[in-house]
Amino acid sequence: MAQPSGWYTDPTMRHTYRFWDGASWSTEVSDGGVATTDALPMDPTVMATEPAPGSQAPAPAPPPTPAEPVAPTVQVTQKSGGGAGALVGILIGILLIAGIIIFLVNNSGDDSPTSTTAPVATTTTAAP
Repeated sequence: MAQPSGWYTDPTMRHTYRFWDGASWSTEVSDGGVATTDALPMDPTVMATEPAPGSQAPAPAPPPTPAEPVAPTVQVTQKSGGGAGALVGILIGILLIAGIIIFLVNNSGDDSPTSTTAPVATTTTAAP
């Protein structure tokens, strides 16, 4: 009885499985679940020899069924008493920024000469 087409134990023993097309062996081979092509020629007497009964490759396992989707869980924690520390940090930051701005404005690099003495007033009086 002729064997149906399918993967069978490789009659050349060079690979794990070889594909039988129902009439002869093909060059398609499989090793470790990876299908490739055998580049080496087969002996013509082996090429026409049918696969031995019971040498068919086992059917691949069906793909796993997808699990029921699970909603991610989110854990929310509350901290108490952290507001005052954050407020103090913000206030310190504002004061530092204001101090830097004042420093930069006062030292803006204006090198023009300025007078520090008041003009002298002269008064004239008429003699009697």
